[in-house]
Formats: sequence, C-alpha cells, structure tokens
Amino acid sequence: MLETASLMITGTGVVVSLLIGAFVFARDRKVILNILFACFAVCVSVLTIANYLSLFGNELPAREWGVRVVMLMATVLVMLVYVILGKINDRAWRMGRGDWILCILTLVVVILHFTNFFLIGMRDGTYYPSPIVGPGIILFFVHFVTLLALSVVGLFHKFVSSQGSIHNRSKILIIGIMPTLLFAPVTSIVLPMVFSRTTLIPISPLYIIFFLCCVAYAIVRHGLFDIRLATIRTVGYALTVAVMAGIYVLLAYAMSVIFFGGAVTDGVGLSPASIVIALILAFIFQPIKQFFDSWTNKIFYRGTYSREIFVRDFGKIISYDTDLLLLLKQSS
Repeated sequence: MLETASLMITGTGVVVSLLIGAFVFARDRKVILNILFACFAVCVSVLTIANYLSLFGNELPAREWGVRVVMLMATVLVMLVYVILGKINDRAWRMGRGDWILCILTLVVVILHFTNFFLIGMRDGTYYPSPIVGPGIILFFVHFVTLLALSVVGLFHKFVSSQGSIHNRSKILIIGIMPTLLFAPVTSIVLPMVFSRTTLIPISPLYIIFFLCCVAYAIVRHGLFDIRLATIRTVGYALTVAVMAGIYVLLAYAMSVIFFGGAVTDGVGLSPASIVIALILAFIFQPIKQFFDSWTNKIFYRGTYSREIFVRDFGKIISYDTDLLLLLKQSS
C-alpha cells in the first residue's frame, strides 16, 4: 500500500514538473531564466524517481545510489531555486559577486557528492534502510538551508517593496517554498541521517510538487513566465480532443446498435458508418474548438479586454457624436 502511494506521488511529480518545464521552455528557448526553470523541472523529476528507488530498490547498493542522487539533486535544485527566484522579476539578467560565490560553493558541494564525504553507505532500518552519514553532512545541511533561507528573504523583499502582479507572484512563491524550507530539512535530512528515522522520507517529493503547483497557479493567474496563452490553447485542444473522442465512441456505439445489432467487426475503416462519423466530426470540430477557446479565455483572461471589441465599440461611438466632452465620457 505504501509503495503504491509512493509510486503515485512519483508519477504525479514527474508528469507535473515536466509539463510545466516544457511550457516555460517552449515560451522562449533563448531566455536564460526559462532554460534554468526547464533544468529545475528535469532535476525535480530525477529527484522524485531517485527518492522512490532509494526506498523500494531491489538491492541495498541501488538504494544507496538512490540516496546519493537525491542528495545531489537537492543541492542542484536549491541553487536553481535561489537563482530563479532571485531573478524572476528582474528585467535585466545580472549575477552579483555573492551569487558567483554561492555558485562556486555549490559546485564544490556537487563534487563532494561523488565521494564518501557526505554519505558512507547504508544499513538496514526498521522500515527502510538508513543512511550512514559522513563527516561533511553538516556542510550539506548548512548549504541547503542557507540557500533556501536566502531565497525566501529575497522573495519577501520583493513582496514588501512591489505592487501589482509582482507582489502577487512573490506571495504565491513564498507560500510554495515555505513547506520545503520548514519541513524538508527535518524529514529528509535530520530525522533519517541523524536519528535514523526514515518513515517520513516517502512524503519528501510532496514539498516540491506543492511548490510546482504554486508556480503553475502563478503562471495561470498572475502571468508568471508569460506562458498563459500556450497553457490556455493546450487546455482548449485537450478538451476538444476529449469531447471529439467521446462523440466518436457514442456515435459508433449508436450506429452499431441501430444498424448492426450491437455487433463489433474488424476492418470497418472504410465502411459507410465510419465515413458518416468522420464527416460529422469534421463539421463539428471547429464549433467545439471555438467554444472551448472562448470558455478558457473567459476563465484565464478575466479582467482583460478584447482589442477587436474595443476598436469596434469605440468606432461606433466616434461615428455618432461630435461633442468632444460627450465622446470622452462615453469612451471612458
């Protein structure tokens, strides 16, 4: 039961992270921030899979490598979080001296992951194997918590000093990262590596999934990464395809019952019934797509206006009146 639940968490985390990362990367593949977020999404997927293997791997060495990959990805992810959240609302990409120092320190920590400085091996535990930590585990812990804390401090500064969409984005991202800052060091580092308590390790990917969900909400609601149009059109096409598939199944079933007595035969690709269904779907595809495009626009673009409707209505107003004060009053 626990393995099934962990597998579902793993699958959900991989799918959600890769989808969001693909949307952001496809928006503009030349923007450094988009490239970094795509790398973040890939690292989240690798961490989630490695976390599952560290718990349910067949052999102890496989679980040890799972733990090593989890720790490595955690180091890379926390640096990416610091850079992305620090530059996410900046118009110009620039790295300060402190940022480069942290990058070099992160590189050193990444190299040390390939030694026994952080992790020596694994031993059997009550529920899952427990890691045998090395002398440098304190450095790993300090690096992880420090970068997370600096990320939250930077976001909080932007939250306090900004207004409008930047203020709202910062608030959502602070909410998303807080579980990782407050709980991940305890459940994923302190308890398993210091006290050999591994029962809470399966929930570790939930923190990152929650953060990704907050990022997705900020994308849809507050225009983060400016990929809302791609998201809306994808949702529209997905709903259209789902409805078309449902209509096809219903029509095929109805015709089989009416004309063939419920019998199902092979090789009916060119049968009259298939041709009729294809023609019906061809005629109704565009109206269905326009309906879902309009519906998703109303949901995701509330508070905006249509340029075409504005120009049309404004043209009507100025064609009927010549009084300047009345025109200003009506157009406002």
